[in-house]
Amino acid sequence: MALDLLVFVSAFAPFLLVTYLLHRSGESLRAIGLDFRNPWRQVGTGVLYTVGFLVLGPLTVRLISMAGLPFNFRIPIGAYVPKIFLVYAVVRSIGAGLIEETVVLGYFVHRLEQLGWSTRRASIASVTLRASYHIYYGSGVLSVIAFGALVTWTYAIRRRLLPLVVGHSLYDAILYALDILRP
Repeated sequence: MALDLLVFVSAFAPFLLVTYLLHRSGESLRAIGLDFRNPWRQVGTGVLYTVGFLVLGPLTVRLISMAGLPFNFRIPIGAYVPKIFLVYAVVRSIGAGLIEETVVLGYFVHRLEQLGWSTRRASIASVTLRASYHIYYGSGVLSVIAFGALVTWTYAIRRRLLPLVVGHSLYDAILYALDILRP
């Protein structure tokens, strides 16, 4: 039980670190676009993003296949997973959405812009960083690049992270659920 709690807390450590670093420099999460004004509207927008991501994923896979590249990626869960694992998968999905969007998108782009980088250059760096830790997807990393480009472009225009966190988290949760609940 204690180990489970430690794993759970450590999964959110990067988010807590970003919160601390922003606070230390006199900023808040609002500086990177994470605020909770109009939360239902932002959550609704996040759900719409999820729908877009669910369309973008198969479209990217189709384009990869048309290019003649092999694509055989699934979330590597395994042959049989007890259904109770779905709870853990949802928590991990929330963690992944929160961490990737706040750390790799909001905080990273914000700090690079403070260093004088253009939004475009910082966005390209963010997409590259996101792709780098998904390289084990093989050619599936192209779908991560498409996803990363979409969320980064959206962030550059709107400067709102909560809808992207919600969209990413729901997308991951749906993929996990489909894999875990498949017969």
